[in-house]
Formats: sequence, C-alpha cells, structure tokens
Amino acid sequence: MCFRKLFIGIVTNLLLTINLLGQYQYVPMPTQNATWSYTHYIFGAPPIPMGIIVCDYTAHYRTLGDTLISGDLYTKIYVNYDSSIVSSSTSVYDFAIYEDPNKEVWTRRSNDTMSHLLYDFGASVGDTICSTIHFFPPSVCNIVTRIDTINVGGTLRRRMELTLSTDPFAGPSTVWIEGIGNVDAPFMGVDFISSHIVPKDPELVCFHENNQKIYGNFTGNGTCHCQVILPIEKIKQTNIELTVAPNPAKDIVIFKVEGKMLLDLELEVFDLVGRSQKRIRLEDNQAQLDSRNWPKGVYIYRLKNDKQLLNTGKLIIQ
Repeated sequence: MCFRKLFIGIVTNLLLTINLLGQYQYVPMPTQNATWSYTHYIFGAPPIPMGIIVCDYTAHYRTLGDTLISGDLYTKIYVNYDSSIVSSSTSVYDFAIYEDPNKEVWTRRSNDTMSHLLYDFGASVGDTICSTIHFFPPSVCNIVTRIDTINVGGTLRRRMELTLSTDPFAGPSTVWIEGIGNVDAPFMGVDFISSHIVPKDPELVCFHENNQKIYGNFTGNGTCHCQVILPIEKIKQTNIELTVAPNPAKDIVIFKVEGKMLLDLELEVFDLVGRSQKRIRLEDNQAQLDSRNWPKGVYIYRLKNDKQLLNTGKLIIQ
C-alpha cells in the first residue's frame, strides 16, 4: 500500500512537471503591486559575540508609481524598514527599474545621473555580467555558472547562479530568479564578495505580487518580518546613552552623549556593505553630521573610545 501511494505521488509530480514545462513563458520584473522583503543580519560584530548570528532588521521594497527617464518608463521603488533601533513607517523613494526588450533590467538611484545594468535574464551559461551600481568599484563582474527552471508559486521561472569572476572556485555568490531578482541582496545585480568569505547578508524572505505571496524563505518566526533580537542590553551595560536626532534625517543629524562628560569619543558611520563613510571626534559629548549630500538609505553608526565600543545603531537618511 505504501509503495502504491509513493508510486502515485511520483507519477503525479512528474505529470505536474511535464505540464508546467509545456506552459513556460518568460516572467518579466513586475511594474506594480509588488513587495520584496529582505532581512539583514549581524555576524559576530560588537557587541555580539563572534559566531553568533542575529537578525537585525527587515527592509521592504515596494513598487509605487513610475517615472520617465530618457524616454523609457521606469518603475519607482520605495523602501521602509523594521528595526530594533529605529523604524521608518513611511516609505522613501530609493531607485527606479526598467526592463528592456532584451530582458536586461536597468536601475537608476534617486540621486544618480545615469542608469546601471542590474540584471540580464537573457544571459547564457558562461556569460560574464558586470555592474557598476553606486558603491561598487568601477566594475564588478560575475560569471553565469548554472541556469535551471523552478516552480515559483505555480509558475515556471528561470533561476540563474552567478560566481564572482575573480574567484571562480568559490561556488555561487549570487542567485537570480526571473521576475523576482536577486534572492541574496536587495536589488544588487552582481556580488563583489565571495560566498565562502562572508556569509549571506541580507536575504530575500518574501516576495509578494498582487497581494499574493509568490516566494518565501522565511525567518525563524515564520513571517516576512525580521524577528529582531539585537542584544542592545549588552551595550547599555556601559551606561552610555546616545541620542540621535532627527532619525530618519534629511540634513543635519545631532549625536549627543547624555550624562557625564567623556573624553576621546569617536563616532564612525558605515554603509551596509561595511565601508566607513565618516569619522567624527565628539566635542563636549556632541557631534554633528551633515547628511544633505548623502545617498538615501540605512547606515550603521558606532560610538567608541580608545578602549571599547560604547553604543551602536541605525541611521536612516531620507
């Protein structure tokens, strides 16, 4: 009886696969009613012990309207964040995307003056795809190493694996799914760090289209939101309270240490790739950051002295 049920199950799945294969049609990137939710993690960075991985926050990217750029109709993408330290209930316009007839997807950041190649869903195995998106070096290239077809929400879609061209033996560093994009990072075309050097951060946990969940690689609490467990208590044991205002910010940000006067304090701000963007020495327990010319997005700040990390958190620039 068990063998008969197993046989029927195998035949049913085989017939379903054959049926889907006969129905395959290319799925372009959505232009409306779509949401991508990416979780971000911290990997043993102070104040978290080495080897411990915790969920930090979730970024939700949404299609919202369109804009005409150089004669092409781009879809606007807005973002807002769930964070243990700061939340943005309102969405911020981050960038726009456009897919051309060759299945190439282009992106234009809100503060950029030119478009960059994001995805090339028309590529074949062995092709090299290069990107120059905002914080990347002049050109970062990945090689398409594998293409297959998977069932996503009842629709067949091509899945492409890419490997950093400078480290071809590292295994896939980036995975794309047509009509969805990069499942390892929010709207990055190619990866610039080998997967065996740095663990994946962030990752796509949910993709919704027309209010239906199409793709899900859920977090530990089984939802499309990050289960935030950032151990802020370990920072507070230093008795150092840092206020950041306004946050989210559009121009001048004030960092102020409350309480007793401290010496040799330094504030450092990083982008989400971990690149240092600014170092500021505090005077009279206070520092100012002019964010007016900074790209919109999420940044990480850390307050330290010559002995230890005193405080850390997220700064959102709108």
